[in-house]
Amino acid sequence: MPAMNAVRPTLRKLRFGLFEVDLRTGELTKRGSSVPLHDKPFQLLAALLERPGEVVLRTELQHKLWSDETFVDFDNNLNAAVRKLRLALGDSANSPRFVETLPRRGYRFIAQVEPVDPPRADGSSKARSGGRALLWPLVVVVVLGAVLAGYQLRSLSSPGAPVEDPERVMLAVMPFQNMDSDPTRDFFCDGLTEEMITQLGRLQPERLGVIARMSSMTYKNTDKTVEAIGRELGVDHILEGSVRSSGDRQRITVQLIRTTDQTHLWAETYDVELDDLLDVQGEVAVQVSRYLALELLPDQKLAQARAGTRVTSAYEEYLRGLHEWNRFTTEGYRRSMEHFRRALELDGEYAAAFAGLANAYNLYSFTSQADAAEAFREARQAAEAALDLDDRSAEAHNALGFVLLYNDYDAVAADRSFRRALELSPNFAMAYHWRAGALAVLERHDEAIQAMRRAVELDPISLSVLSDAGWYYLFADRWDEAMDVCHRTLEVSDYGWARGCLLEAFLKTDRFSDAVALLGQEAENQAPRRLAA
Repeated sequence: MPAMNAVRPTLRKLRFGLFEVDLRTGELTKRGSSVPLHDKPFQLLAALLERPGEVVLRTELQHKLWSDETFVDFDNNLNAAVRKLRLALGDSANSPRFVETLPRRGYRFIAQVEPVDPPRADGSSKARSGGRALLWPLVVVVVLGAVLAGYQLRSLSSPGAPVEDPERVMLAVMPFQNMDSDPTRDFFCDGLTEEMITQLGRLQPERLGVIARMSSMTYKNTDKTVEAIGRELGVDHILEGSVRSSGDRQRITVQLIRTTDQTHLWAETYDVELDDLLDVQGEVAVQVSRYLALELLPDQKLAQARAGTRVTSAYEEYLRGLHEWNRFTTEGYRRSMEHFRRALELDGEYAAAFAGLANAYNLYSFTSQADAAEAFREARQAAEAALDLDDRSAEAHNALGFVLLYNDYDAVAADRSFRRALELSPNFAMAYHWRAGALAVLERHDEAIQAMRRAVELDPISLSVLSDAGWYYLFADRWDEAMDVCHRTLEVSDYGWARGCLLEAFLKTDRFSDAVALLGQEAENQAPRRLAA
C-alpha cells in the first residue's frame, strides 16, 4: 500500500474521512460530534486501523475479539459487529468507502488513515510536510462538496436551481415481496414495508418526503414499470425489497431505483435472524440517505428507537397487528387488537404495540358493531400507556388526538396532540389528515386545507384522503376547488364519500340539475345491488 496510508502503531488518535477515533479512550467522532460505537464493533474498527490497507483474516479477528469466549457463535457475532460498524460509518458492503469484505477471508480498511498530531507546547499543531495539515481537510471539503453538489444538481433540483435550496426529494417504498410459497408470511413483508416507511420518513423530512403506506400498498404485485409508478405517485426514487425465509433466518434484498431512468443506485442483501432485523432497517435507512445526498446524523438509533422491543415474538405479533389493521375492516380491527395484546403479553413495555392498540380501537369505534364510548375509553388508555413508556411516539400522540377530537370534542387539545405527532414524524400522512379535522372545527380552514394538501402529497392514491380534501374545501366555502377534487377522486373510483361531497357542492352552488343527474347516477349504480339482494 502507499506509504501515505501507513500508520505507526504507537499513534492512538487517527483520522479517516470526516471521522476521528481515539483508540485509548474508545471514542469515535464525526466533525466533532460523538458517534456511538461500543464493545465489539469498536474493537473491530481498532483491529482494522492497526493495519490499514491490509487484509485482516477472520481467524485473526476471532482470536483478537473473542479469545476468551469459548461458546460464542463467532460467524454471526462477527457479521453483526461488521454491520454495526458500517451503520455507524454510513458505509455499504456493496460500495465500501471504509470497510471492504473479502468473502470467506476477512476485511480490509480501505480509506486513507492519518495520525492526528498531538498539540505542541505552544498550543499549535505540528505542520506536516508541504502543508498537508491544512490541505487535507480542504481537499475533503472540496471533493465532498463537488460530489454532493453534482448529485443534487442532477437529482434534487431543477436545472439552474441553486444547490443551497434543493427541491424536496420524494421516495416511495414498494411493498416488500414475499418470496416464500407460504402466503401467511405476507404479514411479515407488509409490516416490514410499513416499518421502512416510518424509518425513512423520519430522516430529514424537510428534504425527503416518503409516500404513505396506503398509496404504496396499491402497487402490491403490480406489473407497472418503475417509471409509471414514479409518474403516478410523483416520486423521484423507489425502494424495492423482497424477503425469503430459511428456518429462523431471513434473506432480505433491498434496492434503490431512480424513477426517471430506472437506474439502480444501490442494492444490498442481508441474511439475518429476526432479532437482527431492526438493525438492518436502520442500516437501510442510512444507505438510502447517503445515496440521496442526505446527511444522517450517525448517532440516530433509528431502528431501536422505532421498534421499542427486542422480544422477537412480540415484534412478530406487532407486525401481524399492523397487517390486520391496514385492512381497514371491522374484522381487521378486531384481529389487530388480538395481535397487539399478544405482543403486550410478551413485552409489557412495548410502546408501539400500545399505540397500535389505540389506533385499532379508534377506527373500530366508527363501525356499526362497536360501543363507541367503550372503544374510545380503551383507545385513550392504550395511547396514554404508550406515551408513559415513550413520549416520543408519534403514533401514540396521533391516536390520543383522535380520541380528544371525536370523543371529547376538544379540538384545541386534539390539535396540540396532532402537532406533537408531526413534530416527531413530519412525513406522517395520517397525522396531517386527522389534524385537518381539528383545524376545521376551529374554523382555521386555510390551515386545514394546507394540512390536507400535505396529506395528499404523501398519500396521493388514498381515496379517503382525496375525498376528505374535497370536504375541507367545502367547509371553507371554496366550492369550485371542492368539486375539482371530488371529480378527480371519482375518476379513480366511484367512491361514495367523494360523491356525497360533490352532491353537497352542487347544492351549495344552486347547480340543481347537476345534483339531480348525480342522484340519478347514484340510483342507477345502486340498482344492480338491490336486484342482487
